[in-house]
Amino acid sequence: MKTLHILKSQPDDLTAFIVDADCRENNCRKVETYGRDVDWHQLVDWIFEADKVICWW
Repeated sequence: MKTLHILKSQPDDLTAFIVDADCRENNCRKVETYGRDVDWHQLVDWIFEADKVICWW
């Protein structure tokens, strides 16, 4: 299962732990949208490719 984690802001310690643990055990990708260099077109493609999308505030 492909999981996409979208982070809107800098994650706290618990959120970072959860995302990292999920990515160690599964096929996943993490996108930090609070950064300056976000490829929004690529992000849309990744959303449609993923089986599950999780958005973190």
